[in-house]
Amino acid sequence: MQANLDFCLKCGKDASNIETCECGSTTFAFGFNISLIDSILVCGCGSKVFKIVSDSKFSEFTITNYRCTKCDNLIGVQCEVDKFQTYGLEET
Repeated sequence: MQANLDFCLKCGKDASNIETCECGSTTFAFGFNISLIDSILVCGCGSKVFKIVSDSKFSEFTITNYRCTKCDNLIGVQCEVDKFQTYGLEET
């Protein structure tokens, strides 16, 4: 099993245990077997299509969980409430 990844969605750098990336971003992806290619999250199976399975909004940030529509891999995206973007994730 691959290690859990936690990286910045703006620059792709490791974002483990930080609140703000050195590039200034506060939007992070986490999960297993994922990568950021041309600013789009891609599952290890090659799919770029994810379905939202849950969305938790807190006072300062939102965590949205997505499931790959091809292999069911679960990933998450954390961002500030006012900075939500899809980052290429397509809802079906």
